[in-house]
Amino acid sequence: MRNPEAGAALRQEASAAGWDVHTPALDVTSDEQVARVVNEVGRLDVMVNNAGYFCVGPVEDTTPAELQAQLNTNVLGVLRLCRAVLPGFRNAGRGRIINVSSLAALAVVPMLGPYHASKMALQGLTEALAFEVAPFGVHVSAIMPGPFATELANKQVRVAASQSASSVYKQHVDHFESLNAKAPKGNIASVVNAIYKAATVPRPRLRYAVGPLSLLATYGYPVTPQWLYNFLVRWVFRLWPKT
Repeated sequence: MRNPEAGAALRQEASAAGWDVHTPALDVTSDEQVARVVNEVGRLDVMVNNAGYFCVGPVEDTTPAELQAQLNTNVLGVLRLCRAVLPGFRNAGRGRIINVSSLAALAVVPMLGPYHASKMALQGLTEALAFEVAPFGVHVSAIMPGPFATELANKQVRVAASQSASSVYKQHVDHFESLNAKAPKGNIASVVNAIYKAATVPRPRLRYAVGPLSLLATYGYPVTPQWLYNFLVRWVFRLWPKT
C-alpha cells in the first residue's frame, strides 16, 4: 500500500480471521520500492496487480504528463512488478500473475481516453506475457471488471483542463460523470471470486470478465455493427456530429 496506515482496518479484519497479513509501503511507480518490497517478501506463489486509478477527461484536454502518469501507474507499475517476481517464479517452475485489467480494454466510450489507453495497453502486455512465460510453468490471467462499488470512482482524477469553464468539453465530462455515478455497480465479491479462481484452479483462463456489463462487452460488442454502436454512444453521451 502507498500508505500502510490506511490498511489498519484490513489488517485487523484479517487478524480476526486468522490471517497474518502485512502491508508494506509500496508505490508501484518507484523502481526502488518495487525491488525492496519483492526482496523483503521473499518467496511468492501468486501476485495480483491491482494498483491503478481512473483518469477522466477528453483526449484533447489531456496533457502528455497526465497520460504519462496514468500509464506509469496502470501499466508500467504492472511491468515493474512482473519483472521483479518472474525470476523467482521461473526458478521455482511455477507461479501465478493476475492483472486487474478492465472491460475498458474491450469497448470504448468518450471522455475516458486516458483510462482506455492504459487498460488496452495492460491487456496487450498481459496476453503477450501469458504466452512468453507458459513454458516456465507460470500462468498469467487478466481480471476484467466492469463498474463496481469500490473506491476507484471516489478517487478518480479528472483531466485538469476539462474542469475549466473555458473547456469546450466541460459539459460533456460533467455529463459522463453523472452517467457514471448512476451506472449499475456489481458486488465486489464476484471480482474476488474471479481472482481466487485464477489463483487456484489447475488451468486458469486468460480472461475473466466480471460485472454487470461483462456479457455485453465480451459478447455483444464484437458482433454489434459499428454504426449501431456509434449511434448508441452518441445518443447516450450527447455527442452528435455536425452534418
